[in-house]
Amino acid sequence: MKDKLEMVRSLARVLREEGLTELEYENEDLKVRLSAEREASTAAPLPMATVRPVSPAAEAEAPGTSIPSLLAGVFYRAPSPGAAPFVQEGDTVACGQTVCIVEAMKQMNEIKAEDACRILKVLVDDSQVVQAGQPLFRIEAL
Repeated sequence: MKDKLEMVRSLARVLREEGLTELEYENEDLKVRLSAEREASTAAPLPMATVRPVSPAAEAEAPGTSIPSLLAGVFYRAPSPGAAPFVQEGDTVACGQTVCIVEAMKQMNEIKAEDACRILKVLVDDSQVVQAGQPLFRIEAL
């Protein structure tokens, strides 16, 4: 019980420190979902020229589908600093091939392609914090 409580406290710390609004964690004997409301920012609004919302219609028109992050964490394109990325735009990927790593709770979690596909676009930057379900790659099924 004490270990589970410490795990929840650790997850809450990650939620707060990373500025996340939601975090999910599951293993064989614990399933936790944490969420936090964020106060409205008091910072000055960005100029309209820098704001580029993507409409659902524009997203639907984009070719292909996506590979999402399975959990919240830090996205890494390569297995280690200085190593070549797992995949590049234009690469053909086999079913089950690792395309990136998402680090959560100091655990490196490989994200693998569920089907053979071609990587059309990498949607996030290396070392960027991602949310569960966030698209990481735009892909085209083969």
